[in-house]
Amino acid sequence: MRTTLTIDDDVMVRLRDEARRLRVPVSEVVNMTLRRALSGTRVAKKVAPLKTYASKLRKGVKPDSFNQLVDALEDGAISTKLACG
Repeated sequence: MRTTLTIDDDVMVRLRDEARRLRVPVSEVVNMTLRRALSGTRVAKKVAPLKTYASKLRKGVKPDSFNQLVDALEDGAISTKLACG
């Protein structure tokens, strides 16, 4: 069925971006979006395949120290946020 809609500019930009990303016509994105909104359920997004590569750690680097590094970085970020806030 054909109909005429008035779509805000910001919404149209998002619809066109999604259409380009999915490589489908804008009308298909509009229909998918309306169906999802009216049904109250979410449609699972397609996940792009992730290429992985084998890598080796440098000599002396211990894998168990990664968690300590992440903790230290998070602590630093929190300290910075508190100091600036």
